[in-house]
Amino acid sequence: MSDMADADVEIIVSFLVEKFDLKSKEQIKQLSCKTFGFASRQFRFLLSTNEGKVLNLFIKKVSTMKIDSNKEIAMYETLIPEIMQFVEMISEDLANELQSCFIKCYMSHHTTNENQEPLHYLVLEDFTSREGEFKFRDVPELVAERLGVIHGSFLAWQRSKHPGLTPAEMLEKYPFLTECYTAETGDLNEGFFIWQTLAVDKIIRVDEEFSAAPDKLAVLEKLGRLVKLCPHLARLRHETQKPRQQFFCPTLADVHGGNIAMSESEKDILFFDFDIIRISSPLIDFHHFTAGSLRCSPHDKPAIVNNLLMIYIDSFLSTCHALNCDVKKSELLDEYKLTHNWYTITSYFVPLLTLEIQGVSNEDEEKFFKEIINLDVDTESDKIREIVANIGNPVKVYKENVLKFLRSVEPEQLDKLEKQVIELKLNVSA
Repeated sequence: MSDMADADVEIIVSFLVEKFDLKSKEQIKQLSCKTFGFASRQFRFLLSTNEGKVLNLFIKKVSTMKIDSNKEIAMYETLIPEIMQFVEMISEDLANELQSCFIKCYMSHHTTNENQEPLHYLVLEDFTSREGEFKFRDVPELVAERLGVIHGSFLAWQRSKHPGLTPAEMLEKYPFLTECYTAETGDLNEGFFIWQTLAVDKIIRVDEEFSAAPDKLAVLEKLGRLVKLCPHLARLRHETQKPRQQFFCPTLADVHGGNIAMSESEKDILFFDFDIIRISSPLIDFHHFTAGSLRCSPHDKPAIVNNLLMIYIDSFLSTCHALNCDVKKSELLDEYKLTHNWYTITSYFVPLLTLEIQGVSNEDEEKFFKEIINLDVDTESDKIREIVANIGNPVKVYKENVLKFLRSVEPEQLDKLEKQVIELKLNVSA
């Protein structure tokens, strides 16, 4: 229980006692807690009420350190209730289907710490304790079908309740959404990607085992080319993901296997972790899922993605039709082609740049990057080895994953990527 601060326990217990009308704090039994993720803490509680009812709760503490710290709270407090109310007025069955895609949010709580800085807590259902054993897994066909329900509902709500609004006007009305990459988060991501890439470059160059590898020069050449591409791709990602008037709505933004849970029967699915919800093309969520969460060979992937696309489009169109929103299949296919073009380009290097150093605290990770980034690989290699050794095994895994990625990249693929970056830069500038 050492991961949970005493102040967190006191705050959580106090508002749970008040919310659920408990006779005393002793009626709450703490099961476990765990700390992970950027500037957030997540705890599990078992709550026994005075009527004998038992609730399994999943509590997220969101601090103000994170740029998008209020997004998930706004999703549960504002966006989901508004969209659910809209859908319920038209179709109760569709509303039930949409509601089943999200875990229950019992309440949110806002307070301040000892420095009078705002703190936010979300009290959510602990779906891992649901009957039917929800687990972190996904069935791609069901993910595609339910994404169609979510996006069709979100788009229909927006066009019905906010007809004619531009992306900028929607952002003004719902400021917690933001664009895909605002100038602020774009700069942050660009800087972080460059940090990671350069740090990996230094780690690999001083690695004694790698220095004897027969493909050393080929790997270093490919890594050097990616280092040069990195800032251009980060900026292009910011420019090319801006929402367009023709097709935009709120999106979940972080749809991958780690943010999806499936029931044992594989009939129910839950999406969660909404701390980067934003306005963009709904197809971005589809691309994000199919690019990073499909377990298949490169040879089979095009046919599998095409099948999932048809499932997604059918679900999207039937949801829109039920909610009196006019969307044509040709429009969705055109949107898929348009977004797929830049998504595959700007996301090509994500396996390299977004590998996390698992098991390392945020403070240690930031310290690691800052310490290593300004060192010269030729004159300070011993210092680099020392820093890497202090971080330990997580960096070893990180390095091995990066090497595996680089060895899988063909020079011809980098040639094509560099050419596409030049073409995109010209198009964005025009």
